[in-house]
Amino acid sequence: MPALVVYDSAYGNTAQVARDIAAALPHGEAHAIGEIDPRRLPPCDLLIVGSPTQGGQPTAALRTWLGGLPPDALENTRCAAFDTRLAAADQGFALRLLMQAIGYAAPRIAKRLLATRGILAAEPVGFLVDGKEGPLRAGERERAARWAKALTPAPVR
Repeated sequence: MPALVVYDSAYGNTAQVARDIAAALPHGEAHAIGEIDPRRLPPCDLLIVGSPTQGGQPTAALRTWLGGLPPDALENTRCAAFDTRLAAADQGFALRLLMQAIGYAAPRIAKRLLATRGILAAEPVGFLVDGKEGPLRAGERERAARWAKALTPAPVR
């Protein structure tokens, strides 16, 4: 069965990360949220969900999509969550404090995946963008591919 990467993207950065993650996985497929009905998820071995961080949250559209998942939609399905975000260390003091207080999208996505009986395959992760609209920080695409490969269980011998 495929690994399914479902994402929302504001400026294309999250879409790029999703495509890089899917390309690194055996039978990986990346789909924007509008392409997948959350009430009728196709069978998959691994579901990865991503969003840009907006005000500490996933996008409104992704929150709606996640809210459309039936309560047991992900029973026994391995899941992971990612976001794209600014690096807190690069921000001014006040914005760093705000970012620390409100958090990021990936942990909130992971919480919803767990609520629909998914099993987390990894801790939520964030990929860095330079500026609100990006681009992705150098090396983040490669880091996304490495992260994805780490989600793939070793073959049983």
